[in-house]
Amino acid sequence: MSAFLHGGISGPGEWLVEKHGFKKRRSWRKFHIGVDARTGQIAAVEVTAPDSDDASQVGPLLDQVTASVEGLIGDGAYDRTEVYAAVAARYPEAAVIAPPRADAVLSATAATVPTPPDRHIQTIAETGRMSWQRTSGYNERAKAEAAIAR
Repeated sequence: MSAFLHGGISGPGEWLVEKHGFKKRRSWRKFHIGVDARTGQIAAVEVTAPDSDDASQVGPLLDQVTASVEGLIGDGAYDRTEVYAAVAARYPEAAVIAPPRADAVLSATAATVPTPPDRHIQTIAETGRMSWQRTSGYNERAKAEAAIAR
């Protein structure tokens, strides 16, 4: 099973109220979803307060997954050390595929022992971002997003 993570808010009206303000007291929740990209099945769900960031929910989502995880695909919000650590702690063989941030730099050991983020940065530098998306499997994320949209 490969996992895709997505953070969102409940209801289109809630987002507009949060963005533009409203006189009444309102609260919305953010949901984080783990989807099996192959089957489109939802494997894990976390509902949090709106100030919770997506990457902080990787551990709780992975704790809910009962099948083996081959990889985690997420957007740039998941390019964080704690995400790589959470996945490696539970599924050492699983790949984390998240595009590096625009300001990402190679680690000190990139020349001798590159980390997974180092390899992403190096591949993008050598072949370009679109090629990295195709070769890394990042484009599989679109299948999971389609499952959520359904």
